[in-house]
Amino acid sequence: MSAGSRTGPLDSRVRRGVACPPVPLLQTSLLRQREFRALGLSCGFDWLAAVGEQVALGWLTLELTDSPLMVGVALGLRMAPLLVVGIAGEGNGKRAEKRA
Repeated sequence: MSAGSRTGPLDSRVRRGVACPPVPLLQTSLLRQREFRALGLSCGFDWLAAVGEQVALGWLTLELTDSPLMVGVALGLRMAPLLVVGIAGEGNGKRAEKRA
């Protein structure tokens, strides 16, 4: 059976050049759930707080030391635990993947 011989409502609309109507964002099943929307909102606020913390740390370091190098060092030290935990997490994930 060739691709042109299929007859379905979607295939006929695509062949005629009619696009399918977009699905409104709030009609998807996850966004209709109040808890999921609250989770997304809280993740957004968490991200905003993390960015604010980095700005405050950099600004405070610059005010105290007047050195852009020390700002980089302070922000690098702030992110060092994420690097260590990320590398360890990757190793654990690969080990668990081999077992499965």
